[in-house]
Amino acid sequence: MKWDLPGLFSDKVKQLSTITNPTTYATWQQYLLEICGVAAFPQARAYLKEQLESESELVRQWAITAAGNSLNERWLPRLIDFLSEAPDRPYAKKALVQYGLGLIDILPDYFRRDEIDIEDVRRLPAVMEQIGQQATVNLLLAMLAKFYPSDLEFRLEAIRSLCKLRRNFPDLNMPAAQIY
Repeated sequence: MKWDLPGLFSDKVKQLSTITNPTTYATWQQYLLEICGVAAFPQARAYLKEQLESESELVRQWAITAAGNSLNERWLPRLIDFLSEAPDRPYAKKALVQYGLGLIDILPDYFRRDEIDIEDVRRLPAVMEQIGQQATVNLLLAMLAKFYPSDLEFRLEAIRSLCKLRRNFPDLNMPAAQIY
């Protein structure tokens, strides 16, 4: 017997519209979004994309969590965008931290292509400080020197994050460099 998981998923999404009990509806919506975080079929990705734009704060937060659980690079730009939206920020930070070095490795490409708004860039150090890797230190220093050298607000956040990295991960190599 072969399971048609994409078909079953699509059927459950269609059945959502028939559920009248709000608690049951929310429970099924949460289950479907949890599935989206681990499923690799187009129906789940489409549903997750739709729910990331939900007007319901709770549904949007479940979707952000699912996107983070997926570790799929396609969700990174949207998750980074959520950093500038206060109600979703804690969920976006947690989701982005799950990407670990994958996030650190791809960020320079985003910076070179100028794909991230400066408001979101200013919030990235708070995410990066939780990824205790040498590559994180190197990227923060590169951001200070190369990518955003004249943005004072970013510089302050990056320096704070470097201090937290030094405190929380004492084995990391912090180069003795002057920061202007």
